[in-house]
Amino acid sequence: MKKRRVIENKNAFATLEKHLLSSHFSGIYLTNADFVDIAKKLDLEIGYKHRESILGELAEVAKELNKYELFLNLLIECLKNIEEKYNNLSNIYQNAKELFDEYNQKIAVMIKLINRELKSYDKTTIN
Repeated sequence: MKKRRVIENKNAFATLEKHLLSSHFSGIYLTNADFVDIAKKLDLEIGYKHRESILGELAEVAKELNKYELFLNLLIECLKNIEEKYNNLSNIYQNAKELFDEYNQKIAVMIKLINRELKSYDKTTIN
């Protein structure tokens, strides 16, 4: 029974990862630098690799070190920072406000998905 829950957790993050890396879905583009900043806050060192491999690696290492919840919260913090930048840009460039509002809606959806992952995460299924 535990194995199934672990697999479900991995699949849940795989879906979340896919959405985070898709600018069309998430409304953002997370850079390697964003991932390196998150890694530093987790006290991890990662090299500059393809962003697709970095995000998955960060999630796995964070789980192994029991820092997965912190990892997810750092992702949310990163998204909120981007959302704030979009809000500032929409105030400066009024003609693009509709576009930035659309991006912020997508960010809100991503934050909800990450919060859902946070709530469903159970440390006892990993160990």
